[in-house]
Amino acid sequence: MSTPPTYQYQPRAPHPPRGRFDFAVFSEALDIMKLAPIPLMAYSLIGLIILMVVGQVGNIPQTVIMFGAGNSLPFNSIIMISVIGGVISMILQQAMLTCTMAGMMTMGRTAMRREIPDVSEGFYVFRKFVPLAITGTLPILVMVPVIALALPVLMNNMSTFRSNASSAEIFSLLSQFMGIYAIGLLLYIIAWAFFFMAPIAVLVEDLPPGEAIMKSVTLASNNFFKIILFLIAYVFLNFVGFLACCIGYFFVQPWLSITSMLIYRDLANVHLVEPINKADGYSPYPREFDAHMPHVGDNPPQSPPTEQPTDYSKPPEP
Repeated sequence: MSTPPTYQYQPRAPHPPRGRFDFAVFSEALDIMKLAPIPLMAYSLIGLIILMVVGQVGNIPQTVIMFGAGNSLPFNSIIMISVIGGVISMILQQAMLTCTMAGMMTMGRTAMRREIPDVSEGFYVFRKFVPLAITGTLPILVMVPVIALALPVLMNNMSTFRSNASSAEIFSLLSQFMGIYAIGLLLYIIAWAFFFMAPIAVLVEDLPPGEAIMKSVTLASNNFFKIILFLIAYVFLNFVGFLACCIGYFFVQPWLSITSMLIYRDLANVHLVEPINKADGYSPYPREFDAHMPHVGDNPPQSPPTEQPTDYSKPPEP
């Protein structure tokens, strides 16, 4: 087996200042993305197709109602079945999104080793589907009680929309929905901030779901407001990506997935790429040790130094 390419580097400090949230991870993730844009974007496209297919699961109950006993069911029952189907679809989509993002992170780690990742590599993470799904769907599960609270309001006031109700009655009903939605959205954002690193802990450190969740909460509690800003940027950049006919999404999603992994690396003080002869300053990814990556053409990759066997046939030098 050939020795992986390494770069000699001079770290700015013996021990990098971990435990901090640094927004420079956006540019660092962009540099990693540039190392293998085609495989990462191709995987992102496949992941979006998977999400669209899984999203159709929520339409199964409605389809059954439409071509089955739809005419014999009360209107409230139809609404109930539709909402339940939508919740199931939402949870499944979040589970699949978590796994595909983990696949992009895995491919990003390969790029950090100066190797071109294969698209199939992103699907290896599905071996950890259960722990990734458990940790990844926690923010969505917070919305389920809110939906359960909003459903009776919808049922009890459905006649308002089916009769000649006054504008004041319609406004009152919409206000109730907006209030419940605002509460649910706030709870979701808080849960997302505290739990978003849990799937990364499962992927990077192979932690069980319980330990991964506790570690994510601990790390997030010390950087809560910066994480909130990151999540706002995450939503905004994804929205911009979708506006560009979804083309931008194929780039933004792996970029932000790798960014999330780098945030966890810094806060958890872990290495994503193992060093090679760290004492002499050799590594395939010097940034792991707070050092700059060399420019193309400078400091070309080389094998780390190896100790030469001592020649005991010669007398020792004075």
